[in-house]
Amino acid sequence: MRDTAIFKEVLMDYQMCSRCVMDTTDPEITFEEMGVCNHCEEWDRRMVNETFMEKNEDRTERLAKFVEQVKLDGGCLLGLSGGMDSSYALLKLIELGVKPFILVYDNGWNTHVANANISALIGHFGLEHDVVKINADIYRDVQLAFLRSGVMNAEIPTDHFLASLLYQVADRKGLRYIVHGGNVQNESIMPKAWGYDAQDWKHIVEIYSQHGEKSVREIYKLPHMTLWDWFNYTFLRGIKWFPILNYFDYDPYQAEKELVSLGWRSYGEKHTESIYTAVFQQYILPHKFGIDKRRAHYSSLINAGWLERESALSLLEKPMTYDSSPWVDYVCKQLKINRGQFDVWMAQAPVPHEFYASNKLLLKLAKPVVRLARKVATVSA
Repeated sequence: MRDTAIFKEVLMDYQMCSRCVMDTTDPEITFEEMGVCNHCEEWDRRMVNETFMEKNEDRTERLAKFVEQVKLDGGCLLGLSGGMDSSYALLKLIELGVKPFILVYDNGWNTHVANANISALIGHFGLEHDVVKINADIYRDVQLAFLRSGVMNAEIPTDHFLASLLYQVADRKGLRYIVHGGNVQNESIMPKAWGYDAQDWKHIVEIYSQHGEKSVREIYKLPHMTLWDWFNYTFLRGIKWFPILNYFDYDPYQAEKELVSLGWRSYGEKHTESIYTAVFQQYILPHKFGIDKRRAHYSSLINAGWLERESALSLLEKPMTYDSSPWVDYVCKQLKINRGQFDVWMAQAPVPHEFYASNKLLLKLAKPVVRLARKVATVSA
């Protein structure tokens, strides 16, 4: 078993940031003056550039213009997972007088609490919505292919299929804006070395072609998006993402109180509204790759002023809810594999994403165009 503590011991020069709790389990971390890490420096930069925290009047004006445009365009789309961020994004939209069309992405992994939260919020506000159930048989096979492959980011399929589906639904309904709960304050710290671009459809196809059990043609039945599809949605269709929570002083503790008053219930740690995501973050990443994503989550909260550093260190000493045999056994059962096979995959050496074909070189060669597309694809905060 490769837990985070063991990984720390083998690092030659272990160091932790003096401001947050990010450490050298991120192989690309650097430390500036007084031992402050590059992630904290990046957090400061993004807060200024993406939230206009020091210019409240400007931020309010930009938000008002967005709301006016949404109403003129006939609405917007929001994907609701039942988690804190998407639920609070919905609440803020409602307060602004906007009732979004709701997309519920059902991949079969939601907790009962998450599903109850979705139902409570949709029912309370009387929202028009679609529940899209993904083909479970094919989807599970893609997830298994990623586990067999040995790459770090086994959650790429989940993120890719959701983003693709949101684009497809927005395009079909003629909606120009996809509102989401992503935000700088509470979740902007995440090492690039701990993941891989979920937008890379070529990478998904390559991994599946080597480790999937069905014909590659089968995964094209799932919501997907090639690089050219993304350019089409961005430049030709003009669909944009809007990070609404960047326009508010997003206090997650206050947000929870407001949501609870509407029948919403807490589901625990960040991103644990999905059982597979929870096991991925709290079992697979720590045991196979020596990564504890709580460090990144807590570090964002520390920088935002919602969590004391000493409290974060204490929380890191506690076991994670989904780092237990019953939850892993449940995932194995749903994937229709035995626990012994899963343990074999966990014991095998990690395989770099670079081992599999991808669009990485193409994106590098087209860097100016990609940078422009990413800028155009998001409504400026």
